[in-house]
Amino acid sequence: MMHPSLLPKDLPPFGPELELLLLCARLNLSSFRKNRVEQIISGQLDWSLLLRMADFHRLSLLLFRNLQHVVCNDIPGQLLMAS
Repeated sequence: MMHPSLLPKDLPPFGPELELLLLCARLNLSSFRKNRVEQIISGQLDWSLLLRMADFHRLSLLLFRNLQHVVCNDIPGQLLMAS
């Protein structure tokens, strides 16, 4: 889960896919956010769900840009080809 101080108090819990998308929905990632992205990638992630959410919110390019800069080697190859 995202660091508690970065979240509104009344926000319901959400999955790692949404957290990853929110973390990557910016031009520059802080070192905290980069570390958190690495943690999320190392766990179980529904890549198909992540892609669908990114497409829906028109964040695919930003997501892939940030993932390639932070954890390029851990991104499944078929997802890199889809970007």
